[in-house]
Amino acid sequence: MRRYLALFLLFVLAGSGWGTPQAPDAARIEALRQTIESSTLEEKDRKQALEWLGQAQQWLQQAQAAKAAQEEIRRQVRNAPQRLKTLEHRIAHPESLTHHWPPLKPTQPLAKLEVQLAEEEAALARAEERLRQQEQRLADLLEAAATGSQQITDLERQQQEVNQELATLPETSTAPLQRARRLSLKARLQWLQAELARLRLRQTHLTLLTRLARAERNLLAMEVDLRRKRVETLRRHAQLAREHQVFGASREAAVALKTVEPEIRPFLEKNLQFWNELKHLMEEDERLGRKIQEIKRRLDELRQDFDHIRQAIELAGTDEKLAEQLYHRLRTLPTLDTFHRETLQRHAHLKQAVVRRFEIEEALRRLRDTDTVVADRLQRLPEDLPANQRMLLRVQLREAVTNRRKALQALQQEYTRHIRLLSELDALAQRYYEQVQSYRHFLQRQLLWIPARKLFLQPSTLLTAIADVLDPAHLQTVARSLVRTLRQDPLPPASTVALALTLLGLRSWLYRDLQQLGLTTRSVRSDRFLNTLRAFGDTLLLAAPPPLLLSGLGWWLRRHAFTDPALTDLAGGLLLASRPAFTLGVLRQICRPEGLAVRHLRWLQVTREQLWRQLGWFYGWAVLCTFVIGATGSPSLTPLSLGLGRLTFMALMVSIAFMIWRLWRRHGPILEQLAKSRPSWVVNYHSLWFPLALAVPLGLGLLALLGYYYAAFYLAEKAFRTFWTFVFLVILKDLLLRWLHLTERRLRYQEILRRREAQHAEAGGELPPVEEPEVDFVRLSEQTRRLFDIAFFSAAFIGLWIVWRDAVPVLNVLEQVTLPMHTVRTIGGVPKEVPLTLADLVTGILLGLLTMLAARNLPGLLEFAVLRYLPLSQGTRYAWSALTQYLIAALGIYLIFRALGVQWSEIQWLIAALSVGLGFGLQEVVANFVSGLILLFEQPIRVGDVVTIGDVTGTVSRIRIRATTILNWDRQELVIPNKNFITGAFINWTLTDTTNRIVIQIGVSYGCDVEKAMRIVMEVAKSHPEVLDDPSPLVTFENFGDNSLLLILRAYLGTLDNRLSTITDLHRQIYQRLGEAGIEIAFPQRDVHLDSKGPLQVVVRQADTGGSAG
Repeated sequence: MRRYLALFLLFVLAGSGWGTPQAPDAARIEALRQTIESSTLEEKDRKQALEWLGQAQQWLQQAQAAKAAQEEIRRQVRNAPQRLKTLEHRIAHPESLTHHWPPLKPTQPLAKLEVQLAEEEAALARAEERLRQQEQRLADLLEAAATGSQQITDLERQQQEVNQELATLPETSTAPLQRARRLSLKARLQWLQAELARLRLRQTHLTLLTRLARAERNLLAMEVDLRRKRVETLRRHAQLAREHQVFGASREAAVALKTVEPEIRPFLEKNLQFWNELKHLMEEDERLGRKIQEIKRRLDELRQDFDHIRQAIELAGTDEKLAEQLYHRLRTLPTLDTFHRETLQRHAHLKQAVVRRFEIEEALRRLRDTDTVVADRLQRLPEDLPANQRMLLRVQLREAVTNRRKALQALQQEYTRHIRLLSELDALAQRYYEQVQSYRHFLQRQLLWIPARKLFLQPSTLLTAIADVLDPAHLQTVARSLVRTLRQDPLPPASTVALALTLLGLRSWLYRDLQQLGLTTRSVRSDRFLNTLRAFGDTLLLAAPPPLLLSGLGWWLRRHAFTDPALTDLAGGLLLASRPAFTLGVLRQICRPEGLAVRHLRWLQVTREQLWRQLGWFYGWAVLCTFVIGATGSPSLTPLSLGLGRLTFMALMVSIAFMIWRLWRRHGPILEQLAKSRPSWVVNYHSLWFPLALAVPLGLGLLALLGYYYAAFYLAEKAFRTFWTFVFLVILKDLLLRWLHLTERRLRYQEILRRREAQHAEAGGELPPVEEPEVDFVRLSEQTRRLFDIAFFSAAFIGLWIVWRDAVPVLNVLEQVTLPMHTVRTIGGVPKEVPLTLADLVTGILLGLLTMLAARNLPGLLEFAVLRYLPLSQGTRYAWSALTQYLIAALGIYLIFRALGVQWSEIQWLIAALSVGLGFGLQEVVANFVSGLILLFEQPIRVGDVVTIGDVTGTVSRIRIRATTILNWDRQELVIPNKNFITGAFINWTLTDTTNRIVIQIGVSYGCDVEKAMRIVMEVAKSHPEVLDDPSPLVTFENFGDNSLLLILRAYLGTLDNRLSTITDLHRQIYQRLGEAGIEIAFPQRDVHLDSKGPLQVVVRQADTGGSAG
C-alpha cells in the first residue's frame, strides 16, 4: 500500500511541476523560439512572441549578473578587514606600490627611452581608467545611502505586479504566445529576486563597502599620481635625448658647411635648414605635449567636479548653500571664446604637417640610392675640375647625402609625432569643450528656479552693494589692474580706440553718402539695389563706434581677467553692454531721417519717426543698465548682484515696458496710421498681443523682485534673442522685397521703352515723353512674395526653436516620445535599429509642408530672378520652371523619407506592387506622365508655340505633368493628353523657325493689264513692314478662271503674332491700288438662257408705292 501511495504522489508532483513553477532557462527559451519560428502564427503574433523571448534572455543574463554581484559583495565583506589593513598600509607606504615597477633609466639610449615611455603611458592610461571606474563605484555607494531604500521599494512593487500578471496566465496553456509571455515574466521575476537580494545585501553592509571603496579610490589616485610623475620624467629625458641628438647633428652640419668645397656648399646649406627645421619642430612638439597634459588635467578636474556637484544635488537637492556653489562654478567656468578659432588653426596646421611629411617622404625616396645622387650632382660641376678635387667632392657629397638622409628620416619621424600630437590635442580640446558646455547647461538648469536668500529687495543689501562699488580700496585695485594691463598689452585697446575714433570722424561723410543714396531712389534710371546695400553698410558704420569700443575693450579685459580677477566684472559689463549698443544703434540708424527705412525699405513715416524718437532716450539708458548688470557679476548670490544688479535689471524691464506702451498703444500715432493705411494683424489683434508684450518685461522684473533673479535674467536673454531674431528677419525680408521692387520696376520701364521704340518705328516721328512708373508693392509678383513670406516664417520658426529649445521642456519631449516604428541609423559608424520619435514625425510633416510650398512658389522666383535675364525663349523658361518644380518635389520626398527613417529595403516591395498596379489600372495616366517628361526635356512643343493637332490650331499655354493646354483662336482652352503629342502627328508652326507663309488670291477681270496688276501686287507686298525680304514675296499668274484671271501672292512673315492683321492690310492695300490703276477685281458672272420654243409672256407692272403688299 505504501508503495502505491508513493507512486501516486510521484505522479502528482510530476504533473504539477514538483509543486513549483519551472524556472526558465536558455534551453527552454531557444526551444520555444524554434517552435514559434516554424509555426503558422500570424506575423504580428510571431513578432510579439519573439520579442518577449528576447526580453526573457536579457532578464536571465541580468539575473546571472545580479547573482555574480551578490557573490562579489559577500567576498568583499569577508575580506574587508584584511583588505582595509592592506590598503591603509600601502597608502601610508607608497614604496610598497612601486617596488615591483621597472626602474627608470634616464641615461639609456633614445630608442629604449621611447619604448619605456610608451609602456609607462599605457600603464598610466590603465590606472586612470581603473580610477574612473572606482570613483563611479564610490559615487554609486554614496548615492545608495539616500536612494537604496526607494530602489528596493520600487523593485518589490514591480515584483508584485509581475506575480499578479503571472496569476492571470494559465500554467498549462500550450499557446505559443502565452508560453512566450510566461517565460518573459518568469525571467523578469528571477532578475527581480536576484536584484532585490543584491540591494538588500548592499544596504546591510553599505558602511563597510563605502569605506572599502574610498580606500581603494585613494590608493588608485596615489598610483595615478606616481605614474604621472614617472611619465613626465621619461618625457623630459626623452626630449632631452632628442634635442641632444639633433643639436649634435646640427653642429656637425654647420661645421661641415665651413670645410666643404664651394661647389657643393648649397647642398649642405639645405641640410642645415633641415636640421634647424627639426629643432623648431621638436620645440613645437614639446609645447604641444605640455598643452595636452594641461588639458587632460583640466578635463579630469572638470569631470570630477561635475560628478561631485551632480551627486550632491541628487542626494541633498538644491538649497541656499549649494546654490552659492553652483553660482560660483558657473561664473568660473572657462568661456571658450577662442575655441573655434584655435580649432581652425589646428586643422590648418595639421593639413600643413601632412603635406610637409609627404614632401619629406618624396625627398627620401629620391635619396634612396646614394651613388646615383652623388653622380647626378657631380655631373652638374664643371668638366675641367682636377681629378683629385673631383674625388674630394665625391667623398664630401657622400657624407652630405648621408647627413641629409638622417635629417629627413628624423624629420619624417618627428612630423609623424607632430601629427599624432595635433590630432590628440584636437580630440582632447573637443572633449573639453563638450564637457564645459554640458556642465554649463547643467548648472543653468539647476539654477533656473532657485530663489535668492532674501526674496524681496532689501535696502541693506542695496546699501552694501553701493558701498562695495564705491569702496576706495576696490577702486584703487581696479585702477592699478587697468594700468598694469595697459602697460603689458597696449596694442589692442589702442587700435580699438583708434578705429572707433576713425569711424566717428567719418560720420559726416557717411551722412552725406546716405542722403545721396536716398536721392537715387527717386529715379528708375539711378535706382539700384547696390545702392541699398551701400546704404545698409553706411548704417552699420554709423552705429559701429560705441559697440566696437565696448566689445573691443571687453574682450581685451576678458583675456587678461584670468591672471587679474579684478578685471572680470568690468570685462563682463563692457561685453554685456555692447549687445544693446549694437542692436539698438543699428535699429536707430535705420530709422534716421532720409535713411534706409524711409528711402529704401519704405517704412511708414510715422513708424520711423516714433522709433527714432523713442530709441533716442532708450539707447543710452539700456547700455548703462546692461553695463551695471554685467559689472555686478550678472545674476549671482553676492550682495552686489542681489542689490545693485537686481535693482538695475528691474529698472530696465520697467523702461522696456514703458517704451512698448509709448510705441504701440491703441491710440498712439503708429496704430492710428496703420489702421488708416495698412490694416493687418497688428491692428486687428492688438488686444491680444499688446498685453502680452507688456507682460513679458513686467513679469521678468517681478521675477527678479521675488528673488528669482537668475531665472529672470536667463528668460530675458531668451526673449531679447527672440525679438532681435524677428527684427533681423523683418529687415532681411524688406531688403529682398526692395530687390523685387527694383527688378519689376526696371522691367516695366524697359517694356515702356520698347513700346516707344515700336511707336517711333511705325509713326516715324519723335518719341513721346515717358513717365516713370511708380510700382506699388501690392502689385509685385505674388508667387515671389508668397515665397518670401514662407521663407520668413520658416526662418522665424527655426530661430524660435534654436533659442528656446533648451529652455522649454516640451520641445525636448518631442525627442523622448518614441513611436511604434523603427529605422536603421548609423551611430558611431555602426548601423543600429532605433525607434522613431515624435520629433522625427514633426520634422517629416514640416518638410512636407515646406516642399509643397516651395514647389509651388520657387519656380516663379527662378523665372523672375534668373531665367528672364538669360537668352531663352518663353517656352524654354517654362520648361526649366516646371523641371525645377518636379526636382523640388522629388528632393522633398527624399528628405521626408529620410527624416522618417524609411529605407529603400522597406518600400521596394511597395514600389514593385505599385508598378504592377500602374501597369494595368493606371496605364494611361503613367503614359501621359512619361510623355509630359519627354515634352519638357525634348521640347517638341513649348509654351507660346502655335501648333495644329487634328483639327485644332492654337497657342500652347500650359504644359502639365498629365496634359497640355492649347488656347485656340476663339479663346477656348483645349486640354489634350500628353500622350497624343508623343504617339501622334502634329504641326508645330514655331518649333525651330517662326517664319510662316501667307497666300492671297486675286482675281482680275479679263481684258486688264496683267503685268501691271502683278507689279502693283508685288509693290504692295514689299512695302509692308511685316513681309520679309528674305524669302522674298512672289506673285504668279496661276489660272484662267471662269470669271477672272487668277493671280496669287505668296509672302513670308517673321512671326505669327500679326498674321491676321497683315493679311487684312494686304487685302486692303491691293484692292485700293488696283482700283486706282483702273484694274477691276472680277466678280462671278452667270449667263441665263431662256427657253424660246414657245411664246413668252411679258408683263410690265408699276410698283405699288402706297398700299400694302396685300
